[in-house]
Order: sequence, then structure tokens, then C-alpha cells
Amino acid sequence: MNEYIILEKDDISIAVNIIEEGAGEEIRGLQKDSFTIVCESIKALSAEKAIKLWSQKEQYREDELRFKKMRGESDSTLHWENLSNEGFAVHHRTFRTKVPGGWLVSVTSRVYHGVGCGVTFVPDPQHLWDGNST
Repeated sequence: MNEYIILEKDDISIAVNIIEEGAGEEIRGLQKDSFTIVCESIKALSAEKAIKLWSQKEQYREDELRFKKMRGESDSTLHWENLSNEGFAVHHRTFRTKVPGGWLVSVTSRVYHGVGCGVTFVPDPQHLWDGNST
């Protein structure tokens, strides 16, 4: 099993085996040619299989899932949208984020005796929920 970095420019994807000698020079050369690193680590038996695995992961586009890879981190972060809370008391805050098949919804509540928080899954495969109706 080899470890690859995936770089992309327009519709071109290139996998570079980071174990091989000269990989750093190859990556820097591609970056000078306007290629961008889109995957910092993927394990596969060949460069072709690494690109195929990467393209399968890309079936769910970043904007659909609201995942964002933070530069310098290896994990993705969920991006939560702050909802307007129409009809709720001011001490409640509601957030949502798209996930496959629906939404994750978080409600936080600040009251005199402490803070409460809960997360639930709301099924909505087409992501049509406006965030206010229940």
C-alpha cells in the first residue's frame, strides 16, 4: 500500500506517491504549474486507484455536505448555520448543517441554572427544509 497526495487543476487530477524519491520536487513543480493539493493523504495500491478513490469521495460535493477542510488539519469540520429562531425565546439558539439524507440540528439553551445542548437528525433527503418550520 502506497500513500499519495492528490493535486488538481481544472479537470486534471494527479496522484504523487509521497514515499518515492523526488516526490517533493514533483509536487512543487505541479504547484508552480497552478495545481492545488486537494487531498493530503490517501492510501492505495497505485496512482490510478488513488485518483479513483478520491473521485468516489468527491461524489458528495463540499458545498452539499457543508464540510470544510481547514488548512493544516487532517480532519473535516462541520459548518453550522445559525437559524433565526422565529417563535423561540431569546435564550435558545438553533443551528443546522447538511449531512447525507437530511440535517443535523443543534439547540442550545441558556437559562438561569445552566446551559443545555442537544443534537438531533432531521430526515430530509432533498434538503428542502427552510430551517424554521417543524
